[in-house]
Amino acid sequence: VRYYRLGHLDLAGLVRETSFEIFMQWDSYCCLLEYDLYVQEGAARGIAYTLGKLVVADLAGLNLARALKTVRVASRQSKAFPGGEHPFPELTRCVFVTNMPWVADHLWQLSKRLMPARDVARVRIFGQNKTAQKRFINELEKYVDLSHVPSLFGGKSDEPWQYGTGGDVPVDAIFPKDVVSPQTPGKRMAAMGARISQSISHEWNEITHQVAEISLTMHEVSSHAVHTVQHVSRELSNISPRFSHRRKQSMNANDVAARYPSQGSARHSESREPMGRGSTLTSCQSPKEGGMRKEFHGIEEKCR
Repeated sequence: VRYYRLGHLDLAGLVRETSFEIFMQWDSYCCLLEYDLYVQEGAARGIAYTLGKLVVADLAGLNLARALKTVRVASRQSKAFPGGEHPFPELTRCVFVTNMPWVADHLWQLSKRLMPARDVARVRIFGQNKTAQKRFINELEKYVDLSHVPSLFGGKSDEPWQYGTGGDVPVDAIFPKDVVSPQTPGKRMAAMGARISQSISHEWNEITHQVAEISLTMHEVSSHAVHTVQHVSRELSNISPRFSHRRKQSMNANDVAARYPSQGSARHSESREPMGRGSTLTSCQSPKEGGMRKEFHGIEEKCR
């Protein structure tokens, strides 16, 4: 549910103090923001976007002069739209207009001629008397619990109204009287553009400073990473020769073992023949094989 205190809205004063172009941009911004909020809400529910929003417009405090000026601004806005119709998606299910004064009812009869028929069918009018207000509360309660309705709209919510109270926009609201105030619309636009440009320039400088700090931090991180990689590379270079040397020694030991396999168990079991009177070979079958075995043991000790 969206609540508006349209009776206190001075749309013409807003256009007077800014410009019609700025008003159109502000209206587009509000529509985009509202549409984005609905899309996010719909995404959370697993749908495209939420439809069926209820709008409650309170016209209490409306006066004839302000109402006529608002109608003229709305008429000019409608002519600026493609095909005379608001270009943003329709997200409203129905509109409750409460505290409708007699003058506003006459203006409504004029204004609805500028609106599409389907939009007019969504609007429900409730007057200012007690009977009309009771009907309004009964209809509103079908959509939302009264404990969530602001007290300004006849509800029972304790939450204070956190938004503007509205009213006539004072002359020179943007440019106070104690400063030089441009009086023509062109000068107003130029002065406002200068203020906006100054604000944007300040924000841009802040962003540039932050980007420079991030760039410096990234450069430091990159330099540290390069230093770390170089250190690891040097360590690997030192380890590689030692590893290759040990591997070569291991391979040489394996080659020696393959060339001189142990055959002592088979030959020790054989019968030994006497080499001479009172002498025999006790370690191997022949002097040649004994020398080979000693050579093998010597190489094996070196490998160890």
